[in-house]
Amino acid sequence: MQGGGNEQSQEHPTWSASEPAKKRTYPQSNMSRSKPVNLLSRLPTELAFVILYQIPYRSLVAMTRVDRYWRELILQHDNNFWYRLCQKHGYLPSDPALYSGHASGGHKVSIQLGEAVQMRPGLTRALEQSSKNLETRTTSSSSSPNHGARIDKRIDTWCRLFEISTILEAEWKVGKPTIKELRGHQDPVLCVKVLPIWDRVVTGDRSGCLKVWCATTGACLRTFRQHRMGVSSLVFQKNILISGSWDSTIIIWKQIQEAPYLKPQKIVDLGEQVSSMHLTERMELAFGTLSGRVKIISLKTVTSLGTFIGPAGTYCNAVSLSESRLEAAFGSQYISWDLATKAPIGFISDAHFDNINCMQVDESRKLIFTASQDSKVRIFSRDNKPMLLRQYGGHRASVRCLTIQNNMVITGSSDKTVIITFLEPHDHSNKDSILYSALSDSLETAKGSDYVHQHPDTESSLRAGKQVTSSLGAEMEEEEHLCVAEPVSLTHADTVSAVDADCSLLVTGSDDGTVRFFYFGDDLWHPPSSPSPRLCGQASLISLAAPRCVLMMKPGRTRVSVGNRRQTWGTCALAVLDRTRSLATNDTQPVIWMTVDEIYQKMVEWDMQPVR
Repeated sequence: MQGGGNEQSQEHPTWSASEPAKKRTYPQSNMSRSKPVNLLSRLPTELAFVILYQIPYRSLVAMTRVDRYWRELILQHDNNFWYRLCQKHGYLPSDPALYSGHASGGHKVSIQLGEAVQMRPGLTRALEQSSKNLETRTTSSSSSPNHGARIDKRIDTWCRLFEISTILEAEWKVGKPTIKELRGHQDPVLCVKVLPIWDRVVTGDRSGCLKVWCATTGACLRTFRQHRMGVSSLVFQKNILISGSWDSTIIIWKQIQEAPYLKPQKIVDLGEQVSSMHLTERMELAFGTLSGRVKIISLKTVTSLGTFIGPAGTYCNAVSLSESRLEAAFGSQYISWDLATKAPIGFISDAHFDNINCMQVDESRKLIFTASQDSKVRIFSRDNKPMLLRQYGGHRASVRCLTIQNNMVITGSSDKTVIITFLEPHDHSNKDSILYSALSDSLETAKGSDYVHQHPDTESSLRAGKQVTSSLGAEMEEEEHLCVAEPVSLTHADTVSAVDADCSLLVTGSDDGTVRFFYFGDDLWHPPSSPSPRLCGQASLISLAAPRCVLMMKPGRTRVSVGNRRQTWGTCALAVLDRTRSLATNDTQPVIWMTVDEIYQKMVEWDMQPVR
């Protein structure tokens, strides 16, 4: 005990009253003497990029205002950092072959910025419309602080492309587009197609009528009546448009800038009614017929390349053609053939409980999307033995049409709704393969360099970072799973029978002959507005197990603001929660969250708004 006391006295000397008074001195903390260290500046550039890849865009912008090195690292590596960030978020094809060799600032890219903008049709239209709306809004109010503000319509950097694409993606998730309802068809609309050249939309109806619309203004430019029966399908490549009809013919149209906007080039009699089509870049057309056959023809020579027969008693609902395989849906079955041997290589006997109405194939992600009369949308793996990966619901009736746009699945149904579903990550390791390979490149580049000799702990840090990053995929996938946006629902007056979209415009056609344009990018820099009044808090909690509902300021707080007006709104909000809780029958989810906007919508629906 005595030894321990001596040690304690040596470590912490004490002051007694018998000693002369001295100024007390305390040992200084190491934290007080330490200076802030910029860890990113001590890492190789490639490893610093891997860390920055995981930071949200808003935080990246904030980082450029904090540190000069961070600003140079983020903003002065456009062809490397922002290019990979666009690829990681799905704004570019996730193909490792796009990187060819090394350069002084990183990897060279084999795709040019102009090509990347063309791969995302609708970006230029969104910038032009947003610029016009901003000029109109600022000129109407000369006292506005943004008077005379303009939007730069150019996309001259990868950072600019990522910025616009991120804002557009957020607009889709908010789900409050500008809507234009267009009338002109006298019969149900069967197909719609958004043409990226000259911003036009083509629609076809059951009477064989084709209409050309302006995607910006919504004006009907031209009407064609070359088909004698309904136009069942529309496909295009570059400036060529193909329309297939139930009158057993297809018409090859050439898009031109002036009137009449579509010029018929050739009419081909196929001898069978066309139900679905798919056109490749090699100008090879695959079409399904009502007799249950799939045929492939070359449009350059108008010769047959093969015929494939489906199960007896079914017709081809959807077809997809690639370089090596042909895929089609017959009834509730999915079949794929090898084009070289013409032998079946993939088969799903019962892909759905009912007939498949439409199908889309994503070759880059190797996924198959199917929609059926059983109101379900399913995702299968695209291989010789397809496996069910995911099923999406939401519709209450048959799903009539389907399209894929980036990370969104857009479906139209007989329940008079269009649902935009945001995909969840299915294979995060493939998605971030380039990021993981960057760590390997950093490790190989750092070996034997002067930097490693000056910082001996760098190589061990790189190896540890590689191990951590390789195990980070599952954690990030789980985090992204929790951050997936809720589906967006858009209502119609009748059955939605056709749908198509680009990155800023959604076009639908319905059985009542109306065509609707949903603009998600016409006002990217709109001022913030609250659609519903601010209640007592930001979120509300309904517990099915508790006897009463609690209106919460924030998650974790139970106090409600006091005041006559706010208390009145809070009382009505609690009444909405109580009624919602009484209607809830899902016992598997004991806690249900409702946003303030959802509470307000229920107030309007149930006529429970308080008197102002």
